Amino acid sequence: MEGWKKDARLDVVIIYIDALVLANYPLQKIEKVTDYDWLYERLESYTATKWAALEQILRD
Repeated sequence: MEGWKKDARLDVVIIYIDALVLANYPLQKIEKVTDYDWLYERLESYTATKWAALEQILRD
């Protein structure tokens, strides 16, 4: 049973900036006024391609 080890690189972790940075720290203020819509639009095709590849792997 102990012959296998869990690969921690495959774990999904969600970290909120609020948990890492103090509320009055300048990074919090920057994050509140930054518009990330352009980033999501730019990465949309990349992520869609990755999801399609993952679905193909899971089907096989």
